[in-house]
Amino acid sequence: MLLRLFTFLCLILRSQTHTDLCDQVQPPVYCTCDVISRENTATCYIISSIQSDDSFWTSFEYSDVVSLNFRSYGDAVHLTFIPSDAVQKMSYLRTLSITEASLGTLKSNAIADLKSLRDLELERNEITGLEQDAITRLPKLKKMALSGNLLQELLAESLTQLLELEQLFLDRNNISRIESCAFCELQNLKELELWGNQITDLTEYTFRGLRYLKRLDLYKNQIQILNDRIFQAMPNLIEIDLKNNLIHYISRTAFAGLDKLQRLMLNSNKIKMLHDEVFKPLSNLRSVDLYNNELESLQVQVVENMANAKEEQFSFTLKENPFKCDCGLMWVKTYLKEVKSPLFLRELKEMQCSKTEEENSTLEMVHLLDLECSQISSTTKSRSMVTTSRSSIETTKQVPIQLQKNNRTSDIDSVYFSDDDDENDRYPGRSSCIASCYWTIFIVMLNLEFLRYYQKTSS
Repeated sequence: MLLRLFTFLCLILRSQTHTDLCDQVQPPVYCTCDVISRENTATCYIISSIQSDDSFWTSFEYSDVVSLNFRSYGDAVHLTFIPSDAVQKMSYLRTLSITEASLGTLKSNAIADLKSLRDLELERNEITGLEQDAITRLPKLKKMALSGNLLQELLAESLTQLLELEQLFLDRNNISRIESCAFCELQNLKELELWGNQITDLTEYTFRGLRYLKRLDLYKNQIQILNDRIFQAMPNLIEIDLKNNLIHYISRTAFAGLDKLQRLMLNSNKIKMLHDEVFKPLSNLRSVDLYNNELESLQVQVVENMANAKEEQFSFTLKENPFKCDCGLMWVKTYLKEVKSPLFLRELKEMQCSKTEEENSTLEMVHLLDLECSQISSTTKSRSMVTTSRSSIETTKQVPIQLQKNNRTSDIDSVYFSDDDDENDRYPGRSSCIASCYWTIFIVMLNLEFLRYYQKTSS
């Protein structure tokens, strides 16, 4: 009973001292307020067209509302501007939310000088651009959402003097270009979401200024290449999401400087190969997602260069890659014994072979003898023999000249066959080659003598 009486008295006092923002029930705006809750919350519905000089905005001047929301009432009418002057007079405002408006380009100082604002939500407002200092001088702002708009680029100095901002959501726009230093004045940012855009290129200057960023979400963009050191400006990153891009090449030093990174998501791309040292800088890496790519092979050095690959909590997903189960993956068979992580062990055992007689055959099911190592080995031996034979022939041709220079002996035969055991061990096939050469010379000389004899007799 006492609580109800207290609330009633507060409402009476409010009606006597404040302009009735919370009692606006006539067009163009209808507002409702919840003054019983811990924070006074006002929700204003745009019923008909309204201009920036409308008398309605004077009701904001003495308002003690802490949370203000603007919504469109129906599909026909939308707010087409941000009531900057009216909102700036709300000294207690901590949350400002505008959705389903048609704001177009935000002009300079569109949202500025709100000393108490902590949460700014501008989602689904058809925002097409941000001019210089469009959102600025918000010293206590912690979270800002610009999701679901029509932004095509982020310019430097559009978002300025937001030194306490920790979360920035720019997902589901059409962003294809980010200027260098676009985030330079967001020095305390911890989380940046850019998923669902059209970003194609990243450079080492794209994320300059984000020294304390911990989570970067680039899911579902158009990124094709990860160049050298593109993330080095963010040494405190813990998680990077690069799922569902078009990545086909990753530089050896793409992840340089990220020794705190723990989770890396690269699944659903077009990655065909990995450099041996691509994950080497990531000394705290605990989880790598590479499923649904185009990997045909995986070098053992890639795994060995990951410091935590043998730990129990390590995760490395490899499903849905067209692996060729050949000699290049034989290391997996022996590496299974060293893996302690159940998740990683399962992934290695279930690596799918792309070309096998049996469907859904895994590498674990393939016998060692079927990995075609014997064929590769015999080919290597054959090539080695050919190389040795050629070197022997070249040596045979050069030895007499060298021997004459050294004045060792005039008896060439004795030189060729001295130290037979050592030479034959090092160059198998040399003796047979030498004998073959002498036999060929003998046959040629015999034919020449026969030809001379035939010419004499015929004449």
